[in-house]
Amino acid sequence: MEKKWTGQEIFALIWLILAIAAAIIFSFWQAISLPVFTLLFLLIPLIGLLIRKDASKIGMRKISSSQILKWAAINLGALILIYAIFEPWSGAYTFLLDEATKASATDPTFTWLKMFDGVGGWVGMLLFSGLVTIFAEELFFRGWLLNLLKPKVGGFWANVIQAALFTLPQLVLALMMPTPIMGIVYGLVYAFSAIGMINGWAALQTGAIWPNLIAATVMNFILCLIILGI
Repeated sequence: MEKKWTGQEIFALIWLILAIAAAIIFSFWQAISLPVFTLLFLLIPLIGLLIRKDASKIGMRKISSSQILKWAAINLGALILIYAIFEPWSGAYTFLLDEATKASATDPTFTWLKMFDGVGGWVGMLLFSGLVTIFAEELFFRGWLLNLLKPKVGGFWANVIQAALFTLPQLVLALMMPTPIMGIVYGLVYAFSAIGMINGWAALQTGAIWPNLIAATVMNFILCLIILGI
């Protein structure tokens, strides 16, 4: 029996189209290079949604607000613990933020902080990261890819594989860091373990990306506030 479009699939479709449009429009508006990876991370799940007409296959299924709050809190707590342990002595995320907020940097997430002073820049960064850039990563890896792999290799290995694939492009940044320790912390602890495995684990518990999307967005915002200040 052919699956029909429901309100959840229409919601997912609208969000994906708007996120793609926002990424492209913002790049032209600010005269920065197109965020190719972000666009790919949005387009591939969009194609999957159009073919299968099932939002749950890309991690955008509807779950209760109590589940969202519960697993977002657990996920965020785990992320805070990891960053609190590793960041004070490694400075890995501090280095990344310094690079991303330089005058010559073109990262669309942090460009908002350079566009607007004070609260406006922070609100713009929070919304753009949650609705476009961080959303794209969570959608592709902890949504589409995790759900693609899970029936084939099981939940545990699906999580390991998606976390490893998520980490691969992050290794470019890790290799650019001033010290090997910073690179190891960023690549293996932050990218693979914290964002990859923990966010993937949260997605496995609920079958949706909403808790880990909230946790990842809030964690990024907290780190930026602490490291960069208002």
